[in-house]
Amino acid sequence: MIDIAKRKMPSPVLGVLVYASYCAASWYVMRGNLAYVGNQYQMPGWIVNDVVAFFLGGLVPFLLFWFFTSFVCRPLALKTGGDLMSIKYGLGIAVATANVVLFAFKFSYTAYPLYAPIVNIIVDPTVTLLFVGLYMWYAFYRNYVDRSRFGMVLVQVLGTFAAVYGLLALFGMILSVA
Repeated sequence: MIDIAKRKMPSPVLGVLVYASYCAASWYVMRGNLAYVGNQYQMPGWIVNDVVAFFLGGLVPFLLFWFFTSFVCRPLALKTGGDLMSIKYGLGIAVATANVVLFAFKFSYTAYPLYAPIVNIIVDPTVTLLFVGLYMWYAFYRNYVDRSRFGMVLVQVLGTFAAVYGLLALFGMILSVA
């Protein structure tokens, strides 16, 4: 098996990669939101365009991701030991990969644009949790953490991702109705 954590890219580069992937995954929905808000509030055209929508779309999910990965990995390092920095690095790679897949999938929104918010609520958490779960399975076989303590890491990581994406889905439902 290939060890993806053996040759790590620098942390700022990984951060930019994850941010760009969140921007790409959120671009289509943010475009629609900015168009609606811009039309309602007569915003200038330089604010309501695709470039601004691209960069604003990934800002909140990226900040949540970075906060919660930092928040989850620090206490786990004290409890479990092991190579949790490799797990944190791999989570960044897994989330970036999931976001690229979501970006490719969201081009199908042109076929059904009115259902985009609903599909977004369902598909985003499902695909991301699938990729994170597959990465955690990979991390288990790479022995990043002692196998007797891996259950604690798995529950903490997947629980945090499920909670964050559940909250994002809830906000998405509220915003799609409003």
